[in-house]
Amino acid sequence: MGAISPETIGGSPVNLLIYTKDVDASFAQAGEAGRTVLMPPTDMFWGDRYGKLRDPFGHQWAIATHREDVSPDEMARRMAAMA
Repeated sequence: MGAISPETIGGSPVNLLIYTKDVDASFAQAGEAGRTVLMPPTDMFWGDRYGKLRDPFGHQWAIATHREDVSPDEMARRMAAMA
């Protein structure tokens, strides 16, 4: 069908995001499939536990689990605390 991997053309501007019940378990499962960690799962200021990886074909994935709803004011406070 003419499809080629991102590695064939020097990368891809596309990142795929999936939400799962357990981002840490999904990361472990992806590890068994040969992924490369770009960012380990981390609790983020916007309320998700979020990580990024590259699969063996060069596709980049973000995997997240929603942990909490965060108000805009609290999100701004957390973001400022990170800086």
